[in-house]
Amino acid sequence: MKSNEIVTVYVAFANRQGGKRRPILVVEDKEERVAFFSITTKYEKKSEAIKNLYYPIRDWKEAGLHKQSWIDVGTLRGISRIRKDITFKKVGKLTTTDKKMLNDFIEKLIPNSDEKN
Repeated sequence: MKSNEIVTVYVAFANRQGGKRRPILVVEDKEERVAFFSITTKYEKKSEAIKNLYYPIRDWKEAGLHKQSWIDVGTLRGISRIRKDITFKKVGKLTTTDKKMLNDFIEKLIPNSDEKN
């Protein structure tokens, strides 16, 4: 897998048994671990603090998604590549426009280390 690809993977629920196949954005694919951001269609009922961490995918259809989706950049997550029971299925990838806008979105969230307080 490559950076900026959208794949689906089975994700377990945090607060109950079970889970479901969900889309994720691959940030980095290493030999032992895949780093990713979660993708969600749930936005409207979220708090403003959470919404501020959700990047709206502009070209979601071109990316292979079925409806408007957001990338949750609040937590960089990881999946072990060592587990053989985890399968990834490629859905698509971010367009060049969305890649640039996502990078700009993340840069605005990170405080400038050159600024003095």
